[in-house]
Amino acid sequence: MTLAEDIARASPDCADKAMRIVDLARQGDLRPDHQTVQNAIEGNLLDDEMSESRIQTTTSRVLGAIRTGA
Repeated sequence: MTLAEDIARASPDCADKAMRIVDLARQGDLRPDHQTVQNAIEGNLLDDEMSESRIQTTTSRVLGAIRTGA
């Protein structure tokens, strides 16, 4: 639950999508790379819905949560 809360605070528009990435990674014990996570987030956004820095922050948080199992 901590991951969802952190992502929701940092980027509310991506919280659901980020959790789906984490769930998929846990199910398959996959370790997506930075670009894969970023592409998944960007692929679900409308033009200019989020700044590039917010996308990068959200991507880093998702990867960190996957690594720590949060």
